[in-house]
Amino acid sequence: MKSAGSTLCREAAPAFSVDTAKLTCGQDDAVATSKESSSEWLADGVGRLLERGLTRDHRRKHGIYFSGKFWSERLRTMLPRDDYRRYFDPACGIGDLLVAIAAVRPLEASLQATIQSWKQVFFGTDTESTFHEVVWERLVSIARTRHGAKTKSDRPRFEGIHFNQADGLASEWDISEDDCIIMNPPFHMMQAPSWSSLTSGKVTAAALFLEKALRNAKVGTTIAAIVPEVIRSGTRFEKLRSLINEVCTIHHFSAEGRFSGEADIDVALLVATYCGKSNSAASGLPASLESVLGDDFEVRVGTVVPHRPKLQKKSRPYLDVAGAPTWCEVTVSRKEHYADKAFSPPFVVVKRTSSPSDKKRARATIIKGDKPVLVENHLIVLLPKRRTLKECRAAMKVLRSEDTDVWLNGELRCRHLTVKVVKKIPFSRP
Repeated sequence: MKSAGSTLCREAAPAFSVDTAKLTCGQDDAVATSKESSSEWLADGVGRLLERGLTRDHRRKHGIYFSGKFWSERLRTMLPRDDYRRYFDPACGIGDLLVAIAAVRPLEASLQATIQSWKQVFFGTDTESTFHEVVWERLVSIARTRHGAKTKSDRPRFEGIHFNQADGLASEWDISEDDCIIMNPPFHMMQAPSWSSLTSGKVTAAALFLEKALRNAKVGTTIAAIVPEVIRSGTRFEKLRSLINEVCTIHHFSAEGRFSGEADIDVALLVATYCGKSNSAASGLPASLESVLGDDFEVRVGTVVPHRPKLQKKSRPYLDVAGAPTWCEVTVSRKEHYADKAFSPPFVVVKRTSSPSDKKRARATIIKGDKPVLVENHLIVLLPKRRTLKECRAAMKVLRSEDTDVWLNGELRCRHLTVKVVKKIPFSRP
């Protein structure tokens, strides 16, 4: 999936033709018949008009969801300054992020002077050539509206010098210390290129855009991005987060919830200034002095992958998600012939599937008995270092608490729990 505001993907949708005259030249008529102000129309109306030309299935398949006014303005307000020399969006889509900046950027003495100035301020790339023209037309329309221009004769045409048709991951970025890289990069999965030293295999393109931003930034460059929440909290992106903390001052990196009803994915907002060397002032959570689950429990993922069975003749007790009723204590009776490692009771299991929208995040079950139990890989296993039911009950009471729900929602907005996060859950004995 690609995120809103970006169409960058070599396997992206076929060329989509847009009549930009209807999008910008006709805005006077559109505004006159709308209850929305012109600035609101520019922020969201273009996206809606474009989306009407694409079927819902088509947009879902190719991840064409535009950032819109809410996310664009939210990211803009988080920038540490408002006087960057240039703003560059390497996956600009129809330019929602740049339009949000243009809506508040100081104007020059005349419309033509503002247009000439903005030619040196706003830049972007995208694989869809038609969208480049839309971006420039929108910026010109913002300038015209803010200058109070009444006629269309003074509307500069698209000149193709500010926005290029290019793959942002393959093209060169000309970035300086006074620039701001602002982006809502693609979220679709792709093969990590050979230049990536932080990822491998199939990975979200958003992680690669962040890595490339760090490679191209100069000391003083600000990087502002809407990224999938998994980059902020997922185990796979520890190297990327460590590099960001090492070479940047982080102004903001927080979970922000679901992107939209259509793009059903949780996102985070990152705003950081590149420092170029080890950064002692990097913002990150200080090491906690309180006790955590990992101090008293060995935390693992269940070992059985049901669709890839390793079988043996002898059957043993087997636990899957269906056999682990939440907040109960059970003795496992079901048996299977899996050859994977089993765990000796008593222990606690927690369902890995867990969404911020769930009432309870860490749904747990205590496993009792005197025989080792095979556990499905959709469950996380908590093995007490002091092998008693009392320890397991203490853990389940903590996992069931509202404090744990609040902590997990702040720490992890992904749709599944990870071993690393479960280890860090604060554990105060009742």
